Amino acid sequence: MPVSSSTHVDFGLSHGVRMTRVAVPMRDGVDLNVSAYTPRAGGKVPAVVELTPYTVDSAHGEGQYFPTQGFAYVVADVRGRGDSEGVFRPLVNDAQDAYDLIDWVIEQPWSDGRIVLYGGSYSGMNQWLILGMHHPAIV
Repeated sequence: MPVSSSTHVDFGLSHGVRMTRVAVPMRDGVDLNVSAYTPRAGGKVPAVVELTPYTVDSAHGEGQYFPTQGFAYVVADVRGRGDSEGVFRPLVNDAQDAYDLIDWVIEQPWSDGRIVLYGGSYSGMNQWLILGMHHPAIV
């Protein structure tokens, strides 16, 4: 059935958000699956970063929210979970992988070089491990 040219399409919240999927290499060659949500308007913004075993697909709501508040939102599957390579060994590689992920984030053209950590449960435990790495971009 043909669609009328007068059909109204409501693009919803995602209309002002750009989502990019990318494999980000870690220092040992393992690639993590990453979704980066950025404001479609462009410009340099701080980034909210989360490293999760629950898959990046479960974080779409945050991905729609943070860019509307002036932040990028970058969420990565930990090793061996979701579409990330490697073997899942809880909390073993997460701090070092997050450090490498943050290095990647601050090199992106939309990044202003500032990082905020986010997440609860396993991702919340990761925040403590990541803070122990003393990455200078974390504010």
